[in-house]
Amino acid sequence: MREWVVIALWLAVAWAQEPAFTASSEDGVLRAGIDAVVPRAAAELWPPLSGSGAQHAWVPYMRTASLERVEGSTAVCDGLTELPWPFRDRTWVVRMTSRASENEGRVTYVAAWEYVPGSGSLEDTRGAWSLEELPDGRTRVRLEAMADLGKSVPGPLLRWAENKALPNMLQALLDQADRGQR
Repeated sequence: MREWVVIALWLAVAWAQEPAFTASSEDGVLRAGIDAVVPRAAAELWPPLSGSGAQHAWVPYMRTASLERVEGSTAVCDGLTELPWPFRDRTWVVRMTSRASENEGRVTYVAAWEYVPGSGSLEDTRGAWSLEELPDGRTRVRLEAMADLGKSVPGPLLRWAENKALPNMLQALLDQADRGQR
């Protein structure tokens, strides 16, 4: 009987997991993250993340993005990200790699990017989205990102990222997947 209670409590906690949105700054480097379990298949979420250069169509605050060229398995994309006042918008060029791997019959997708030094108005940016297929058909969505804006990051910008930008980004990804669009 105890085992069933433990299993029931574990399932209740697992199903009720709230998304975690984090933003922090150290030495002027903004670090942001998303960790969420969503009721979607990883394969449905993958197309918008897989390096098409069309992220500006769904990522909040990204005003432009385009695919410059493809170098082997790497896509080179440029774009413009809008930041709240008093920060200037940031331009960037990144190299994106996308891959899928399988372990024990479950697929994990990873879309990573790395800044091309000197290509825009950032000091550096890099990160990755990962989608991990879960046995029950849901997906663990993770985003780990950093951006060196070249100056210290004030508390209001961190709160904006944590309370608005990151939740909006996750919702936009889910909406884009629902529309079946890249």
